[in-house]
Amino acid sequence: MNNTIPQVDHLILLVGSNPLPNLVVADVLVKEGGYVYLLCTDETSTLAGKLKTMIAKKKSLTPDQVQVKNINTIQGIQIKAPTSASITDRIKEICKNIKEGSIGLNYTGGTKFMGIHSYLALKEYANELRKTSNEIQFQFSYLDAANMSLIIDGLDSPKTVRDESTISFKDIIDLHGWQLPEGGALESPKHLNYAKYIFEVMQKPEWKYWRGWLRKVRNKTGQPPSKKKQFFEVEQDEQVVCNIFRQITGNIQENCNSLCFDIPEIGKPEKAFKWLEGGWFEDIVFDTLQKMEFYTNDTSLKFDELLLDIEMKSESGVEIQIDVIGRIDFQFFLFSITTDDTKGLCKSKLMEANIRARQIAGDEACAALICLADKGTSRAIQNELSSLFEGKKDKIHVFGRDDWENDEDNKLRIIPEIRNWVSTNINK
Repeated sequence: MNNTIPQVDHLILLVGSNPLPNLVVADVLVKEGGYVYLLCTDETSTLAGKLKTMIAKKKSLTPDQVQVKNINTIQGIQIKAPTSASITDRIKEICKNIKEGSIGLNYTGGTKFMGIHSYLALKEYANELRKTSNEIQFQFSYLDAANMSLIIDGLDSPKTVRDESTISFKDIIDLHGWQLPEGGALESPKHLNYAKYIFEVMQKPEWKYWRGWLRKVRNKTGQPPSKKKQFFEVEQDEQVVCNIFRQITGNIQENCNSLCFDIPEIGKPEKAFKWLEGGWFEDIVFDTLQKMEFYTNDTSLKFDELLLDIEMKSESGVEIQIDVIGRIDFQFFLFSITTDDTKGLCKSKLMEANIRARQIAGDEACAALICLADKGTSRAIQNELSSLFEGKKDKIHVFGRDDWENDEDNKLRIIPEIRNWVSTNINK
């Protein structure tokens, strides 16, 4: 199938709360040296300004070639809310000086009101112009993000945009005004060998003693221990704790009776405790995801981008942390990872991950919780949130403790489970 995407000299985009479709469409639809016009409201004008900067950079355009048009004005007069007249006014203002070439409108972004009236305004202009001239061609298009395809009026089949546009994680957070400090994300686990040892323990009966000991420490201090030389008792039936510490530091004696979190191999006591409590599991999940391949239309894909332990700060100073995020083309998969097994906490983590994924990468972003809840708890969370987010239920998923067991071929069940979930969503 021919997938050549017909480009235009002048492209009109509608700016809503999610700028990702606009960035993709500008990347694939504008000819080299073309012009982009961003129709926005007062509420989205700041986002339109950031979009202007990014489109100009990605397409090597000058500031004059990417213009922001606020539809909260009509004939230079400020109005409280956009109207059909203000949208028509802006469309005519854009078109009046264009004498040849092609004009395109992509009505993916913005509100339904903006989409309907911009479409009608440009359609009316095109019909009037055709009465006297055929020098200008018009194109109307919509990005179907669920199928990663561009639907263009007059063409029989959609045009796939997969592999046609590269939108990085940094592009997305820059658009939303988030900052990623230097060192704010990892591209590989730092302590994978230690994590693999703890993962082996997780498959054994001794696991309950390790988890119990960590809970005792947290309950005693009320928070992760932060002091050096702060020792915690290890009972005789908790010797698995000593084994794990010995694996990391190499200097813990047999049958130890107390331990502290002075583990320079990992970091300061508070950081070491948090990693032993759950950070190791993030390393295991990340390593598993790195090795995976996914399938779309008989094509094998891997994550184009996969980041671990992402720390971001908004322009207003709000800080957030994301465990793992992966990107295939411009579709994002956010993974919230916890060693917790309780329904309440696991459910809240998945809800937060789902909200965060859409804040960062729009409605087509996917969110998964990878936890240690049993099958019944995992299924209950999945069912409850699937009913809550009906229509988007395939985009959220829970992977629990049972998924980390081996199948009859002695391979981890979670590998085909995650592969199927990701492949299903990239094939929609």
